[in-house]
Amino acid sequence: MSGVPAAAALVLAAGAGRRMGGPKAVLCVEGLPLVAQHVARLAEVGCSPVVVVVPPQVHGQVAQVLASWPYVRLVAAETASQAHTLAVAARELGPEPACERVVVTPVDLVPARVETLLALLGAVMGEVLCASPTYRGQGGHPVVLRAALLEAYLGAGEPPPLRDVLEAAEQGRVRLEVEDPAVARDFDTAEELLRATGRGPTFWARRVR
Repeated sequence: MSGVPAAAALVLAAGAGRRMGGPKAVLCVEGLPLVAQHVARLAEVGCSPVVVVVPPQVHGQVAQVLASWPYVRLVAAETASQAHTLAVAARELGPEPACERVVVTPVDLVPARVETLLALLGAVMGEVLCASPTYRGQGGHPVVLRAALLEAYLGAGEPPPLRDVLEAAEQGRVRLEVEDPAVARDFDTAEELLRATGRGPTFWARRVR
C-alpha cells in the first residue's frame, strides 16, 4: 500500500485453546476463521511475509484456509506459552528480515481496523521502537515493533514475554489511543466470546468434517 511503511507480520495462533474448547487457530467469528481474518486484514496494509504459527493438529486445515495467500509462511509448533510461539515465529522470519517493522498479533481477537494498523505502523518512525494501541485507556493488540527487538527471541534461552520487551524500550515506546474496541477485546474463554459476540465457539475444522 502506497505511503505505508513496509512491514512483516507474525500471527500467534499455536495455543491449544483449552478454555475455548478447541484451537483458536480455527475459531470462527461471524462464520470466518479468525486466522483468515487476520491474514486478510494484514494484506490490506501491505504486510509481507506473514508468519502464522499453529498447532500441528490443525496445520492441514489452516493451510487450506490460507491457500490463497502465497506470502503466508505457515509453521506448525507445539509451544508452552505465547512467548515461545513468538520465538518460533521470529526464527521463521529470520535474523535479518527485509522489513524494518513487524506487526505482532495474537489470533484470539477480531482484527484491528485498517486505520488502527496504519496509525501504529506510521508511529514507528524515527526514534520510536514500538507502538501498541489503547482503547479508552486499556492496552491491547496488535503491536508494531522494530524487527531488531525480535533479537530477544532468536537465542537459545527462555524467551521473554512480549510485554517485557515493550517495557524495556522505555522512551522508545508509544502507546496510541485508538477508537477501535477490538484491540482490547481478546477471547480467552467461551464465556468471553459469548459475551462479545452473542454466540458460543464454533471451529472451522469441525464444521467441514
